[in-house]
Amino acid sequence: MIHIHLANHYVLRDLSNAVDDGDIDEAKRLFTKYTGRYKMDPDLSPIACKVNACFGRMSSQTRVEVKARLEKLSIARRLESLNGSAHLFPSRLTLR
Repeated sequence: MIHIHLANHYVLRDLSNAVDDGDIDEAKRLFTKYTGRYKMDPDLSPIACKVNACFGRMSSQTRVEVKARLEKLSIARRLESLNGSAHLFPSRLTLR
């Protein structure tokens, strides 16, 4: 069985905050860091590509779009972890 590690909602919140701050260099640094850590995350890579395609400054439209995608993904990941579908230790979800 292959385990794919997905970026959790805390990571996505950090990325969202970096985008919100408007510091493109810091946002790119964090996206590079986390996409290196979560290489198999199919949802994070396209967002990172969009951020890395920005040169010098991120337009307000791009910032709003990236932030919205990160927020939506963060909510989904939080809900997945609550209902156990992406739980790291599924055996802990069984009744004893």
